[in-house]
Amino acid sequence: MRRDRARETDVRVGSWSQFTTGPSGLLRVKGDVLIGSGSNSSSGSAPIVIEQACIFAPALDISDGTHKTSDPSVLTRHAPVRCEPVRSEKNVWLGNGAQVLMGVSLGEDSDCNESDRRS
Repeated sequence: MRRDRARETDVRVGSWSQFTTGPSGLLRVKGDVLIGSGSNSSSGSAPIVIEQACIFAPALDISDGTHKTSDPSVLTRHAPVRCEPVRSEKNVWLGNGAQVLMGVSLGEDSDCNESDRRS
């Protein structure tokens, strides 16, 4: 029984991964999650939430914001930052190099991996 409880709370992150938040950002990772090596996540001011039992392959990139502007007179680096929440429900599988952008919500039992693109 103790082993099952420990597994429910484990969060394993591969080497060379980086997770950052701004002053009002939030990154919440529930238990039994594996995040592959070389993954990145940045939360500027909207929450990024990863529920239980998710597997994310290496080189994952999650971002809750953008500096994009439609005004050509504004340099991108000077554009206001716009942020929206990102959420991964339970039991989500993301394949190698997946990008999850602001405003995305991955539903429970989602399976997004490279082998799906080849078929």
